[in-house]
Amino acid sequence: MKSILIFTLSLFICQPVQEEDKLQGIWKLPKNKVEIQMVKDGDIYTGSVVRADIEKAVGKILLRDFKKYGDVWKGKFYVARKDRLLDATLTLKRDDSLEVELDAGRKKNKLNLSRTE
Repeated sequence: MKSILIFTLSLFICQPVQEEDKLQGIWKLPKNKVEIQMVKDGDIYTGSVVRADIEKAVGKILLRDFKKYGDVWKGKFYVARKDRLLDATLTLKRDDSLEVELDAGRKKNKLNLSRTE
């Protein structure tokens, strides 16, 4: 009986760690065939291209230095067309999509990534 109680309590204690790991996995950009794999190293998340129409894009790191702040992750997003790193905020949505808000100074852009794995 005591071991069942300890096991049950450990499930509740471990729950927040499992929530944060929902960011890990493969995400697809909405308008093209680029897929990004998010991985965690310590408390920092990085996203690199694992599938793309343009072969030289595979392996490129697009999301850098993302760290959790409350319900969002903040870091940098590389925009290849402009060859710039932009400040970005990631938010997991209830439909299991990932909202990316890019800050380009006066203009903010949003895009939604869908989970593939």
